[in-house]
Amino acid sequence: MRKKLLPLLIWTMISYFLSFPLSYSQETTSLTTKITFLVGTVEVQKKGETTWKKAKIDLILSKHDKIKTWKDSLVEILLSNFSVVRLGELTTVEISKLQDNLQDNKEKENLLNILFGDIWIKTLKLIDRDARIKIMSPIAVAGIRGTVLSAKVMEDSSTSVNVYQGEVRVNNLPPKKETKIEKKEGLYEIAKTYEETAKPYHEVSCQEWCEIVKEMERITISPDGSYKKSQIDQEAIGLDSWVKWNRERDKSLESLKDDLKDERIKDIKE
Repeated sequence: MRKKLLPLLIWTMISYFLSFPLSYSQETTSLTTKITFLVGTVEVQKKGETTWKKAKIDLILSKHDKIKTWKDSLVEILLSNFSVVRLGELTTVEISKLQDNLQDNKEKENLLNILFGDIWIKTLKLIDRDARIKIMSPIAVAGIRGTVLSAKVMEDSSTSVNVYQGEVRVNNLPPKKETKIEKKEGLYEIAKTYEETAKPYHEVSCQEWCEIVKEMERITISPDGSYKKSQIDQEAIGLDSWVKWNRERDKSLESLKDDLKDERIKDIKE
């Protein structure tokens, strides 16, 4: 009985904290990517480091940083374009690309590599453009603009994407290439590049498909590259605690949209 009640108690506490309105300081709304909220144990591995360190609110994140949540933990990240990313429990994400400056930056988008777990993203349209974000799993990539979605990556790399608002373009990744040493001749090694292919019973090429997933649709991609689209069960999803508190959190974010827009204009002028 105690084991059954513990998760319920934890999520009740999380819901309580999430019920407070968002209050980003002027420092937080500057053109940086920061952690704005967390519950439980969250760790960050900075670029070039091998150790994980405990995360804290207002910690600035950079390109190639990794974020990891433990059991009964979550974290919220505010990107430089004021889009919000939230990681559920037992999730690991790497920031592969990061748009740190809205005026002069080679990176025109944010790319988040979901290694494992659950992620929620809400993009905000500010001024005259949509926030550009891509998410990537080991087998698929999704382009996001003006969208609310969640994604889940399982241990076997199978990936699902739920679109709650807007639409998302999803395509499979090209097969990985592996170089193997065949033999050695003196000081020279003769190498051959092999291309990994899908299993014979379902061959999927890197050019096979690209799908537009629309509002209230789900796409599920299997490890072999095959996929299936379906409608989201609105009644069932309405009872999902992950979806419920994310939607409540998003409502609070919308109330700050005008303030964020004014702050962005100010930063650009400066």
